[in-house]
Amino acid sequence: MIILKNKQVSYTNNKYIYFITTIKILLLLLFSSEYSAKLFLPFLNIYMDGHFNPWQYYYENNLNLDSFPYHGLMLHIFSIPSIFIKILTIENPILMNFIFKLPLLIADFTIFFILLKLFAHKQNKIILFYLLNFRT
Repeated sequence: MIILKNKQVSYTNNKYIYFITTIKILLLLLFSSEYSAKLFLPFLNIYMDGHFNPWQYYYENNLNLDSFPYHGLMLHIFSIPSIFIKILTIENPILMNFIFKLPLLIADFTIFFILLKLFAHKQNKIILFYLLNFRT
């Protein structure tokens, strides 16, 4: 293990990071799949309406069981932005899409900053190979 002393990661002044972040946010606002609107959000609404096991509800009512193919932790994570969408009665699909994908964007940048701390001497490679990978 290599311990770097007195090495500062200078990601706050990096123009590339700001530019890539802007592009990612614009892409989040403009593009979405129908999975979010037609499968995930209705599934999350069932959960927020008081059915604490929405998979069982979907099974008992012969609904599409593939609507939310993730585990319970993802259900809780995605229910947080869904609560905001429901409470604020947001119906704008662009804004709904952005709020719904916000946890993924936050997780993406959290991992990015952790990688920068771990591999401070490889900042350019982390930007190139991790940050430029548009998976959100």
